[in-house]
Amino acid sequence: MGSYTNDCLEGTRSMEHEQAKPKSVTLRKHQFEAGQTNQLYEPVGMYLLRAPHLPAQVFIQMTTATTVSETSTDNNLEARLASISQQSYDVLARLVECPAIEQALFVASSDIAAGIECIKSGDHTSRRARQAFAGIFRYLVRMCTRPTPFGLFAGVAIGSLGDVTTAQLGISSLARIRTRPDMSWLLSLIQQVEENRETLPQLHVLMNRSIYMAGARAVLPSADIYGKGDNRSVAVRATRVFQYIQEIAREPIPYSVLQQKVCKAFPQATEQQVEKLLQQLWESHFLISDLRPPLTSPHPEQSLLKRLRQLPGAQPLTAALDEILHLMAEIDSLGAGGPTHLLGQLVEKQQKLVPAQKEQTYQIDAGLALEQFQLNVEVGRAVADATEVLLRLERSYSRQHLREYYGLFIERYGMHAEVPVLDLLSPEFGLDAPSTYLEPPRTFRLAGSPPLHTEQQEQRDRLLSSLLATALHEQAKGIEVTDTLLEQLAQWQPKPTRPPLPAVEMYVQLHASSREALDHGEWRGVIAPATLAYGGRTFCRFFDIVDPAGLPQLKEYARREEAFFPDTLLAELSYLPKRGRGANVAIRPLLRTYEIVVNTTPSVPLERVIALSDLVVGVEHEGFYLRSLSHGKRVVVTQSHMLNSQRAPNVCRFLLEISQDAYPLLSSFNWGPVANVPFLPRVVRKKMVLRPAKWNLQTIMVEPTGSGSAQTRFFAGLQKWRKQWQVPRYVYLQEHDNRLLLDLEHPLSVAELHHSLQKAGQNAFVRLQEMLPDFDHLWLHDKQGRAYLTELVVPLIATKPNTPQQSTETMQAERPQHFPVYPITERERLKLAGDDWTFLKLYAPIKQHDELITMPLRKFVQQLSQQQLIDRWFFVRYADPEPHLRIRFHAANAQTSNELLVQALAWGRSLVTAGLAGNLVLDTYRREIERYGGPQAIDLLEEAFMVNSVATAEIIAALYTNQITLDEQVINVFMLDQLFTLWGLDLSQRLSYLQKRTGKYEQSEAFRPQRRLFCELLQPWDASFDPKIQSQRTLLLQANLIQETVLQRVSAALHDLTSQNKLWVPEETILASLAHMQFNRLYGIDRTREQAGYALWRHTLESIQRRPSQKHSQSPKL
Repeated sequence: MGSYTNDCLEGTRSMEHEQAKPKSVTLRKHQFEAGQTNQLYEPVGMYLLRAPHLPAQVFIQMTTATTVSETSTDNNLEARLASISQQSYDVLARLVECPAIEQALFVASSDIAAGIECIKSGDHTSRRARQAFAGIFRYLVRMCTRPTPFGLFAGVAIGSLGDVTTAQLGISSLARIRTRPDMSWLLSLIQQVEENRETLPQLHVLMNRSIYMAGARAVLPSADIYGKGDNRSVAVRATRVFQYIQEIAREPIPYSVLQQKVCKAFPQATEQQVEKLLQQLWESHFLISDLRPPLTSPHPEQSLLKRLRQLPGAQPLTAALDEILHLMAEIDSLGAGGPTHLLGQLVEKQQKLVPAQKEQTYQIDAGLALEQFQLNVEVGRAVADATEVLLRLERSYSRQHLREYYGLFIERYGMHAEVPVLDLLSPEFGLDAPSTYLEPPRTFRLAGSPPLHTEQQEQRDRLLSSLLATALHEQAKGIEVTDTLLEQLAQWQPKPTRPPLPAVEMYVQLHASSREALDHGEWRGVIAPATLAYGGRTFCRFFDIVDPAGLPQLKEYARREEAFFPDTLLAELSYLPKRGRGANVAIRPLLRTYEIVVNTTPSVPLERVIALSDLVVGVEHEGFYLRSLSHGKRVVVTQSHMLNSQRAPNVCRFLLEISQDAYPLLSSFNWGPVANVPFLPRVVRKKMVLRPAKWNLQTIMVEPTGSGSAQTRFFAGLQKWRKQWQVPRYVYLQEHDNRLLLDLEHPLSVAELHHSLQKAGQNAFVRLQEMLPDFDHLWLHDKQGRAYLTELVVPLIATKPNTPQQSTETMQAERPQHFPVYPITERERLKLAGDDWTFLKLYAPIKQHDELITMPLRKFVQQLSQQQLIDRWFFVRYADPEPHLRIRFHAANAQTSNELLVQALAWGRSLVTAGLAGNLVLDTYRREIERYGGPQAIDLLEEAFMVNSVATAEIIAALYTNQITLDEQVINVFMLDQLFTLWGLDLSQRLSYLQKRTGKYEQSEAFRPQRRLFCELLQPWDASFDPKIQSQRTLLLQANLIQETVLQRVSAALHDLTSQNKLWVPEETILASLAHMQFNRLYGIDRTREQAGYALWRHTLESIQRRPSQKHSQSPKL
């Protein structure tokens, strides 16, 4: 079987090109050089080979070797260009006579058939013929130079890494093809069946798993079940009947049986009423059928056919579908180069069966004829190194919209809350979807926050600007990323809270003249435009057309990835894309044990399907996590295909994004703010080209020159621009990861560039990238010696889990996780204005907060207490982003709530009127129930909040009036020691707590000059120590006496709850939260100063512990 006939192709030509080794700019070595470290990744031993159908020589054959750039001012230029174009038209006309090329063109676009017939008729000069030639030229350029799979234009194969390179194609490039119905056609067929009222009673139906409850209504966030872009959100009343249907239709049940069961359970309803309700649920897609095939089947059409055969009266339909599938099998058996008329028959039969389908009706992928498959393992090792470099260089490794959403989550629910994911994304009861989500968009826009620009990013951008300027000044074509430069540019380092991705795959091309050159180390790797993907995603789409040995390798790869997630469930996400055609890419093998399903059919048994309603969302380490309530375990959501999640249903995108959010973003080398300058040099790291040289071209940069037509004058002007910017003859016209190879000395290619510039407009850029590898360095050949422009996808696995370093962040990350016993509902959490809690926000500059606390707040609290309107209260400092005090008052009883609200508002108004506050807001108090131990602990902790607020307010007043003049960190350390002592921790317990959270030498330089002061304040030793300090210590002790009794009682109560297994989080975690809020009340929000206080406290206790013959069981009290 041949993918093309030899007489259609000319012999390979030896060509000299302009991609000579460029001069490079290398940063001089500074005072340090990066140390040698173990690689983060290693190759797993396999690779995916992607290659175009035709050899690279076809491009040379189409464009010819004629050079016209030197004749740009020749009066005969227009005639010469016309002559060269005509030569290329003749070549194109011969090429389309090849059966394999004609078949591939028909698969790519059935509309091109008319153009081919026009050319075959001998018409090479008419406007219609020129348009046909232009389209065919673009397609054939892709078919011989672009390895990305697309119909019959390219194929794939799996190879392995070894000691030597043996990879070689057979006599032809393609070994097999696989034809199946396009998923949009298949979904349209399902829709046609389901909309037949006569068929409906025979179908098995089940409730849509995306439903969530919003009060007394059930909501379906997306009604799309046919891939038609239906973004409707539908709601119905959640009556007793609805709840009954939801329960019994959790698994597929015959529609007629469901109808009978509902009638029997609700005899008061008539059959007509029940039928009307079921019809309403069916038409709004609350009820769906099980006809949709699982997306893990290589032949979903066979799954559908099997189901349809079980339907009475469906014989005509199944016969027609069976005939279509047999025709597809015949096309596959004939392979590449089979007769085009069979494809025409296929389209005709499919359109007859599903008249409503106007788009492509079938889909084809191809497998390469890879007869030898081994590639030198050194390539894999170099790719592993380059992957680590790209991850470290990524300019922004956080998703801005998720950082914004994280802040909203904390503001609304608190740190330790877990919220059902469907509730969280609900506009009715949650936060709605994050910004940038589209399916559907948010119901209202968020104000948004400015992009995060760190000093580290700005330093990187400045350095790149400097390197670029140097390269331009020295006319260098490349910049080398040395170890020193890498350290200076790096934005990410692996650590427990920001680990490397466990599994990743890189797209790379090889610049080598032969297999032998690869083995001798005479090669360069070139990072391809797609760059990086999550491990295994690129392979899975082709699992049924590559070597069968590939599937066990993929499963082993998945198992190795899962080993990085102990006690965590990795669940595959299966969802119906917005457009049905997208499901072509989503068909993949089943690699995971668990599955989450949205608007489609599961691939695993029901007990291994994790329902959306079972998933809750929490936060930690500045990011989100998912947990399954039924399994009691963390969940990481994956997808084993390359479908872009940006257009997935919101819940699907959110599940995927928060599962990936702890890791650095996958991206190509990013030039940052200089990315749009006219020229960007090549970026090289060792043997790998991280980014080929690039030119950013605008229409205004090419000045039409000479005489003749606009196209001729543009051609001449382009040659001048090339000479000015040293642009090589062969470049890629690039748009994202789509590339079209151009010969800038050939009129057909220049016409393509001219068209792209016109299409882009005056102010937009067209991107041109140097051709690497070039025509002289194509390593893969077929048995006839013809070379191919290939691309490799190399899967990598992390070498080992992160080694924890002794840092506060690490130690906190190592603590055992404790999850809420159940999600707290909004009804439980919320305290509205007029309820038993009144919540005021007083907005004022930070410098006025101490004054507000010292005088107005303390006086008002005293007044409310004397009137017996409150039994507890507390305050915190906050910024949203404007600084303010949050003050919460709890009514002494139900009868005092209204009066408390009235007086609190009057008090707040008076402060604004007097100019002590800039604004007053009455708000809802959202209790952080989970953070503080659960429903049985929150009231106790609010008492602790109160006494701590009173104690810290007293100290703030003493500082404001200069009764206390001690340094803030000295006071902070004293207050921390008092809090933990009053809670019941002795010195050794306090030290143990600190040693898990601070480094041994952290803040040691700051501690030494004040060691004696810290120690004397906590544990007096020298009776002659400064009397003024002793006097201030007495004031601090008096303030802490206020909270002694309550803290001891709350501590004892939490001990009891712990013993009864009723405390949701460990006491130590609650105590840490109390300490954090104490610092907040004293000094506001400053994590750096707060952490420094813990380190100073540790040094103080260790110094006291080292005192000779001294008892340290607890600090003395007044």
